[in-house]
Amino acid sequence: CPQVLIYEAAGFQGRSFTISRDIYDLKRLPGPALPTVGSLHVLGGCWVGYEKEGFRGHQYLLEEGEYQDWRQWGGYNKELVSLRLIRTVRDFSDPALVLFEAMDFEEGPSVELSEALPDTQLAGYGTITQSIHVLSGVWVAYEGTNFSGEQYILEKGVYRNCEDWGAADCHIASAQPILQVRAPGTPPWPRDPPVPPRVGLVEAGLGQDTNQPHSVCF
Repeated sequence: CPQVLIYEAAGFQGRSFTISRDIYDLKRLPGPALPTVGSLHVLGGCWVGYEKEGFRGHQYLLEEGEYQDWRQWGGYNKELVSLRLIRTVRDFSDPALVLFEAMDFEEGPSVELSEALPDTQLAGYGTITQSIHVLSGVWVAYEGTNFSGEQYILEKGVYRNCEDWGAADCHIASAQPILQVRAPGTPPWPRDPPVPPRVGLVEAGLGQDTNQPHSVCF
């Protein structure tokens, strides 16, 4: 059962409650509002935390385990105001996505990935991506090389411009699939060295396919 136990203070202190569905704005939940998340324990499922309400701002992948403060989920600051469950988390087999340099899959440079790639330039592709097609699996794309900088969680589907995946610009320099949900108590993901990629260049021209105590459960 997908669940996240949220605490108002770091170190699992203060008021706490459990959520089991998407939270659009933590400040608008019933009862005394929490301004942000101090710490959390992901009891089940794979989630995305967002800096701002409405699933906006910096994105953070939250897999099963404990996060004692905002640094442990890779936060840019203490703000974590909305959360969303990744519903395709079981779709791990044969991950594949295609990065396109042009918007809306127009003709031009593109690269297809099936494994982690720490630097898109290793595949003869640049750092500008303006559209993405996730063929299968769940992926995390990064602004910087070696899985650093802003991260964007990408589920199966089409992303016709960088705004579709919540980016302010079109820089993507590395990417890797989510291979499994980690067990509670293990270090935050990613934790293993990247697998050497098998990358093939493809032609553009994609079709239109779319396809604890004081605990309250929301």
